[in-house]
Amino acid sequence: MMVENVSEKRCANIFAHDDEELSEVFTSLWIDIINKKEAESQIKIVNADVLDL
Repeated sequence: MMVENVSEKRCANIFAHDDEELSEVFTSLWIDIINKKEAESQIKIVNADVLDL
């Protein structure tokens, strides 16, 4: 059996973010979702207008 030495350095949490970073990402995601939904609704409106002719 082979035993490895464990480093005494603490592991860095790559998922740790402060409140400002989380807020920016959350806002960005909501903007993306809203823009996608608006684009989808615009396509439906255009399709409806064409079908109404």
